[in-house]
Amino acid sequence: MNYKEIGYYIVVIILSILILNFLTLNQIEINDKVERLDVEEIIGLLIINKILGFTLGVLVKWRLVIQYFKGNFGINLKLIPGLLIFLLSFIPSITIAKIFGLGIPFPQGPIGLNIIYAPFLHGNVQLPLSVIAGVLVTEGLYKNKV
Repeated sequence: MNYKEIGYYIVVIILSILILNFLTLNQIEINDKVERLDVEEIIGLLIINKILGFTLGVLVKWRLVIQYFKGNFGINLKLIPGLLIFLLSFIPSITIAKIFGLGIPFPQGPIGLNIIYAPFLHGNVQLPLSVIAGVLVTEGLYKNKV
């Protein structure tokens, strides 16, 4: 292991810790806005959370990002599900509740359309989806030029 790679690890660790701290502070702010029922502010903070989660997912694949700068940049099929999951994670739970109503996720809730939309009513599902999207989009933009 050379000093350059150690430097990369240090940068990735520091950035990850910063992102986790921003996520935590943002969640505290969201909880405060929920008590005041400030919907517009909540939506803005949730979008920031999704961007931070996506960035964390990109950091998971930091070696691929370095490969982009070495010319290994291209599009592959992983990009499509990555972008779809990214877009799904950005739909605010308030919007989903307005369109579909409140639902209880399977198996406690009824079987039907509820299985699809009820998990998206909770931010604790959307944030991991944005991290997964960051990983898939990063992989979807990698093309090995051997």
